[in-house]
Formats: sequence, structure tokens, C-alpha cells
Amino acid sequence: MDQMVSNLTPIHPERCIFRVPEVLRDGNEEFYEPKVISIGPYHQGKPGLNSMEEHKIRYLRTILQRTGNQSVDCFVQAVLPHEEKVRKCYAESIDYLSSDELVQILVLDGCFIIELFTRYQMIGSGMIDDDPVINSIVLLVALWKDMLLIENQIPFFILEILFNTIHPDLSNVNELKRQTLFFFYSRLTHYSWPPGDIVQFLSKNIFIIDESFIKERMTQDTEQLISQNVYHLLDIIHKAICFRFKESPSTPSLPQIEREFVKSATKIKEANVRLNASSSSQKTSIFDITFKDGELKIPNLGIDDASETEILNLIAFELCQPNQMKR
Repeated sequence: MDQMVSNLTPIHPERCIFRVPEVLRDGNEEFYEPKVISIGPYHQGKPGLNSMEEHKIRYLRTILQRTGNQSVDCFVQAVLPHEEKVRKCYAESIDYLSSDELVQILVLDGCFIIELFTRYQMIGSGMIDDDPVINSIVLLVALWKDMLLIENQIPFFILEILFNTIHPDLSNVNELKRQTLFFFYSRLTHYSWPPGDIVQFLSKNIFIIDESFIKERMTQDTEQLISQNVYHLLDIIHKAICFRFKESPSTPSLPQIEREFVKSATKIKEANVRLNASSSSQKTSIFDITFKDGELKIPNLGIDDASETEILNLIAFELCQPNQMKR
């Protein structure tokens, strides 16, 4: 028993990458496990995910060739000092991985994500016609789903370290977040992201930082989103979906709220309330629901084959966070 007590893994406040609790996973395993790629240690080496390992190495080789590096040592040395911090980010112990094994996972997976974002910007340019990953819509959809799984993450600060090592002359500190939003933009449009200022900005050449364009096109709340600290890819998408939602300061505290189910659409219509979709010009958030003069306006929520997996992982991420996380 003394050995059990001494070997107990501490609970670190930095934890932000979780295993899905069994109560959520039971019977729904397919929504929480990757189908084509493992990111991070939790699903490393699982059968069916090995085919993407070759693409990770190929992308790493491309980065080395483009940057003129002869070895991955620069990436290893950039990541290695942060190994212990990374371990604290995982709610479930990953002590079964040696230092070398963990750093290899972080470098391979991190460089793959960064190169994937870079190549995604080049679609239609003719420069990546031989890439079987970026030119397959089926594989891209699978990657969108797998890269937003709560168990399939590496810390975002590792991505930033690798990005800055690859692009030391790229001065804008939030560039990687902008590339992340661009890559997942087609997913964000399902949650009432309007095709306004942000998509115009993100469509610019990512390696040309036009400060005047930023000031002209970026709204204050969008810039606030990009400047926020984020844990990982799922977290930045969660923030992107929710950041326009402003809670009313007069909202009663939780114990004062009467707990009851939301009335069904049928019941609401029986009460002579008119239900309508918000116009595209009015949409700023899926939470932007208004009631005026007997009319309830609700933004559209786009649903496709990836939506169930996406929403369940967003919910699991919220439920695994500390109680003070705003939802």
C-alpha cells in the first residue's frame, strides 16, 4: 500500500487533455476515437492509424528541405525543455512514454499539423497536386473530425514553439491561430460564423502581414478571440464558437435557476409564439437567440455527418473542465 501511495500520479492544475469519462463513452466509442490519424500519446500505435505515420514523416522532410535544415535536432531541442510541462497537460498519466518517445510524438504530430495548415492554404495553386492527403476531400473530412477529438490533442504551446522554429521571421504572434481558424473555417460556418471580416482577413496570403488590413477588417471581438490563450485545437474551435456569446450580468446564479426542460417547438407554437430563423446579416453566434413581439428568432445550426462527433467532443471538453469554465 505504501508503494501504491508513493506511485500515485498527482492531479496537475495544468491538465487540459482528457480521456472521455466512461459514462459518456459507453456505447458511443466511435465518436471519441480517431479513424485515420493519432495526435498525441493517447492513441499512438493503434491499429488502423499507421498509414498516416508515413505522411507525417513526409511532411517533416518537406519542412526540413524548405527550411534548409539537415536534421530534426532543432525541433527536438526546441521541444525537449517543455517535456514536463507537456506531461502535466494530460489528465491521464503518460509516464509509460520515455522522454525520447514523447518528444518524437510531439515533433512528428506538431510538424504534420503545421505543414497541413500551410498546404491547405495552397489548394488550387497547383503546387501540391501530388499530395494525396490535401487533395482527398474524404481524407480531409476525416482529418477535420479526428483533429477535434478531445483525446487526440497536443498542447497548443508546442505547436507555437514548432511554428516559431519553422518560421523565425514571421513576426505576428497570432499567425498560427489564424491558420487554425482558416483550416477549420468550413466547420465554423455551421455554427453561424458569418462570411464577413474574418474570412476576408484569413483569405489573405498568410505570409504577408498587412497591419492596415488587420485594423480595417478585424472586429474587436474577433481580435480578442485570436489573442486569447488556448489549450489545443479543440479549445480554439470551442472558443471560436462561443466567444460572441455574452452572458447577461443579471443572469441569476445557478442555485436560483429553476431547473426544467426547455419547452418543445410544438408547445411554443401552441402559445402563439412565431418561430423564425435569424437572417444571415443578424447572425453573430449560435447563441444569439432573440424574442420580440411574439417572435422567437434562432440562428441556423448546420448539421452534417461530422456534426455529432464534433458536438459530443465539445460537450465532453466542457464537462471535463473545472467548474469555473464558462459554457
